[in-house]
Amino acid sequence: MPGLKDKKGYLLPVDSHPERPEINGFSIGTLYENLTKLGGRSTTVYLEACFSGDSAGGALINNASGIAIEAKIPLASKGMVVLTASQGDQVSSWDNKNKHGLFTHHLLEALYGKADTDKYGNGDGEVTLGEIKTYLDEEMTYAARREYGRHQNATVQGDRAFVMAHLPDAKPIPRPKEETSSPLVTAAREEKENLSKRQPQQVARRTESGTTYFLQPTMYNGNEYRSATDAMHRSLQGLPNSHVVREGKAAATDTTIAISVVLLGPRQVKNPEHAGAAMLDSILGDLASALTEDIKEFVVVYDAEVLLIAKNLETGSSITETGKAVVKLDDYRNENAASEQALNQAFMDGSKRLVTRLAGGVPTPWQPPVLFPKRVSTGDTNSVYGR
Repeated sequence: MPGLKDKKGYLLPVDSHPERPEINGFSIGTLYENLTKLGGRSTTVYLEACFSGDSAGGALINNASGIAIEAKIPLASKGMVVLTASQGDQVSSWDNKNKHGLFTHHLLEALYGKADTDKYGNGDGEVTLGEIKTYLDEEMTYAARREYGRHQNATVQGDRAFVMAHLPDAKPIPRPKEETSSPLVTAAREEKENLSKRQPQQVARRTESGTTYFLQPTMYNGNEYRSATDAMHRSLQGLPNSHVVREGKAAATDTTIAISVVLLGPRQVKNPEHAGAAMLDSILGDLASALTEDIKEFVVVYDAEVLLIAKNLETGSSITETGKAVVKLDDYRNENAASEQALNQAFMDGSKRLVTRLAGGVPTPWQPPVLFPKRVSTGDTNSVYGR
């Protein structure tokens, strides 16, 4: 992804917010610097990624023009070879047939020897960086234009004479095919067959009085967020004549409880104290710097919002509530700790609100936290800007 402000290239984890790459992305420049520190004789980097902010499925950046941003990709360090799937303003295509990137498919073909054949190389049994570049320019670029109607040109950095692979007998090597009889493949196939034979989940016995709440597992990023499910369980147990069920299937008379994550991500908030601190610096100079140096222009906060739905399966009626939380990144060890705390607070807030509604009450309106508490002014500059 390109940084929206600095235009630098960033690697973005799958659970990160695409509109804030500078905050939760990993700089390509930093990657190169860290690899150089390893002290190896040579380092090769393959990047099956694009840095334009566009993708085969559409733009990753919302509320932006349709023109992709060209990222500034740093130069590779000495002794490093870098091959990237596309140029800074292009989309890297997905190969649906082979289930990986188009660049990956043609790069492997090149490394297994096709780049050293007469059409692209000199047939000496050594696949060089220059031969791979020639192969990709011919084969991958053509495939992207033919199959997807787009331009995709691989980029390379490094010595074009650098040998990337050696070929026995100076001939291309057949690429290995997927092993269909390996123990892992066999075990996976057997597990799939066993699942199809299992008996469907049974409805557990229900009590004759009270309300039974069937609590569905709270899922986030493909995994159960058990602490959220547990928090909702405890809240429901506080209701009179309530019974909570988490196993089996929901009965026709149950009230199901479903929780989902709507929002989780960082954002920048402007510090209202910064303008005053900057003015004080301009008037008093170094005298004020010691008092204002830690007053940042922006702080990073994590927003979390969850949706909770209680549905009476017998009547079809539903009650919907939300839980929200905002935490400052500075108050926690790192981004992971801040995001987890924000999510937990949102789950707790939502659980209390939903239970209040189920009990017939009205929850109090949500109030955002005070991120910049007002200081008690005594007329003394230190009381306003001191730390």
